[in-house]
Amino acid sequence: MNFNRRSDLRVPVRCEVKLQPLADTSLIQEGQVQDISAGGMQILADRPYPVHSQVLLDFECKELGWGHLTSFLASVMWIDPHPTNGHCRLGVKFSDSSEL
Repeated sequence: MNFNRRSDLRVPVRCEVKLQPLADTSLIQEGQVQDISAGGMQILADRPYPVHSQVLLDFECKELGWGHLTSFLASVMWIDPHPTNGHCRLGVKFSDSSEL
């Protein structure tokens, strides 16, 4: 069974995001936000990140009226790899420290 434990409304969006794992700050990857809520977002990325790893997210989403670069610290909560197309989906939860 798949229970939805989210308490925040998810909004479908398409905007670019840069991911930088805190464990290797020299590695920066681009991805695409699939949906966003007050607590986190779903990202389409080229490679998976370990569950519970922390990443720095940099994005702007003019679709939602955010015309400036926004940065968040987040934790990877789940991954869904898709080996046929080389991408994976990541579910990330924004850290309590909020916007950087």
